[in-house]
Amino acid sequence: MAATLAFVHETTAEDYRRVIEVTHLGQVHGTLAALKRMRPRDDGVIVMVGSALAYRGIPLQAGYCAAKHATRGFADALRCELMHEDSGVRITTSHGIFDDQGVTRSYVWWLTKRRGALGALAAAAGGAALTWRRANRDRAALAQEAAGSAPV
Repeated sequence: MAATLAFVHETTAEDYRRVIEVTHLGQVHGTLAALKRMRPRDDGVIVMVGSALAYRGIPLQAGYCAAKHATRGFADALRCELMHEDSGVRITTSHGIFDDQGVTRSYVWWLTKRRGALGALAAAAGGAALTWRRANRDRAALAQEAAGSAPV
């Protein structure tokens, strides 16, 4: 994973290039290599590493959110192609919440530095609410979420 923690206008094109190459294109290259072996066998499962940030952008993470959104779109398109071919190769994407990836801690540190303790407290409360929500969902909610990224 590569990411920058900065406003869009403070991020250089080179920073965006690096984030996209590592976070998205790394998975594309790995998927292409796996498909070379899986398609002739008509068997296998590709697991893409997604993020909740593929669905919802957050401040200071525009490049990372864009890369994860690209990965989500790539996986969805490939899933459709595999279905069209009636392939035995399947693809799924795991979308963890951003708190699991340490982004919340970085964001809280940045807010403390830029906005003071009150801004950091608000961000920490948001991260805690996401963690609580994830830990306290019922089975129906988990099944519904899984259906959105289930293997083909």
